[in-house]
Amino acid sequence: MPQSGPGAAGANSARPKWVFNRNTLAVISGNGPKQTLKALVQREEPVDEKIDAVRFNADDSNGGFEKTITFTKPDSDKAKLTLTEKSSRKTSDRTGRAGPRDEIWTTWKKVYRYAPDGEPPRDITMECGEYTLTTKGGRG
Repeated sequence: MPQSGPGAAGANSARPKWVFNRNTLAVISGNGPKQTLKALVQREEPVDEKIDAVRFNADDSNGGFEKTITFTKPDSDKAKLTLTEKSSRKTSDRTGRAGPRDEIWTTWKKVYRYAPDGEPPRDITMECGEYTLTTKGGRG
């Protein structure tokens, strides 16, 4: 079974910083911690628990970058956040070897639309990356 995971980070100086990986989306007031996109993808949680952030759990942690990604707030089944992809541009695609395995690292710049509760829809631009490590490198 391949190991893989998506991750993304986006911010606007006037808005909170958003980070998510395959498990959790965190909306951080202020700058938050600095980490590389690759480090974000490989973390279990996108930010440390000690960071003050509003967190949402991914409804499908194996879904990757779908056209629509939904998250649910852990303390409420009704508080959902949906990201709908408006545009996507691949910025790099790198394939290499890690021993007998294939290692694939792809990055995109994506624009997502979301609608906070009771507010008009907004767009957020995110730097996104997906890492895949195959089990046999496509060789029998």
